[in-house]
Order: sequence, then C-alpha cells, then structure tokens
Amino acid sequence: MKFAVILLFTLVVLAVASESVEEDTREIDVEEFQEQQRGCADLRQPCTKGDDCSCCGSDGVCNCEHLHKTGCFCKTAGPYEKLKKWFKRCPKY
Repeated sequence: MKFAVILLFTLVVLAVASESVEEDTREIDVEEFQEQQRGCADLRQPCTKGDDCSCCGSDGVCNCEHLHKTGCFCKTAGPYEKLKKWFKRCPKY
C-alpha cells in the first residue's frame, strides 16, 4: 500500500513538473528570435569583419580575404574554425 501511494505521488509530481517545463518552452519570445535571425547572415552574405558570430549557424564564419571581391562575406567553416566559433559561444540561429 505504501508503495502505491509513493508511486502515485511521484507520478503527480512528474506531471506537474512536465507542465511547467512545457509552459517555459512555449514562452519563447518570437519577436526576439526573429530579431536574432535578422542579426546574422547566411553563407555568401555580407558579415561584420572579425565577428564570426555575425554568420548564422555553426558552419558559417566571416571571411574578408577574397581575390575578386571587396568586403567580408560568410563562408563555410573548416573543422578548426567551427571549434573556434564553438568556444566563442555564439548564439545558435
């Protein structure tokens, strides 16, 4: 009998906890997320010099060394560049 009461109590606590977690995930500010999306550039788009976080995703880094173009553009990162960007803790878009 004690086991059944403890099991029932545990299930109620888990149900309440999972509802609060679901509510927290639903409260993501959509406007803030869209602003962050606009704050980064896709591959082959202009980016901020020296700021790899200005390129979206973990695969994009800012490259300012081009033979035929002036300016800085996002390019696909190599393994070292991905690791370097990961250590910067850039927001994930």
